[in-house]
Amino acid sequence: MIVKLLRIFVLTSIAASHAAAADVPGSADHPLVSRYAGSEIERYTQDTFTEYGLITGPITKRNGKKNNAESVLNLEGKLTRILYKSPDNRSTLEILRNYEQELGKAGFETVYECAGSKNCGGLNFAYTVVKSTPMVGVSQEQRYLAAQLKRDTGTVYVSVYANQNKAAGKDYAYVQLDVLETLSLIHISEPTRPLYIS
Repeated sequence: MIVKLLRIFVLTSIAASHAAAADVPGSADHPLVSRYAGSEIERYTQDTFTEYGLITGPITKRNGKKNNAESVLNLEGKLTRILYKSPDNRSTLEILRNYEQELGKAGFETVYECAGSKNCGGLNFAYTVVKSTPMVGVSQEQRYLAAQLKRDTGTVYVSVYANQNKAAGKDYAYVQLDVLETLSLIHISEPTRPLYIS
């Protein structure tokens, strides 16, 4: 029995180490939002205190948030941005529903949600959210969710953007997760520099 338990422990540890090895060095999941199972972190950035525009409506005009002010909530706080590559053959619907369910369990309330080209705003929406490849391109497959969690120390805002990558025979989704933590009282003792890992 002990030998069997040891084998299980070793196999579990190996699987966990393989998953961690696939992530960008120095990156980590945000403590409030778990990744979709089997996903890998490809990019990771963190800013101690910055401006952030949370998308709360369709982006139908060019030039991003500047020309779509009615669909943007301007915020300030600590920003963590994580780009995940999801496992093969997982739809953006499945992935986003998973995040929606997990956020709901954690007490988050949905602020805005959209799917597809027409509802979100097509490529205008995609380029506003991510501004770069490989996530831009299949606007019909894009899905977005914005949610908030109110706390005594400040509100936490989360945005989840998923899009499919089917170029060159590929079939997997990318997910960009943004977590913006506002504080009820901000105290910055000295200037800090953002951490960039890519």
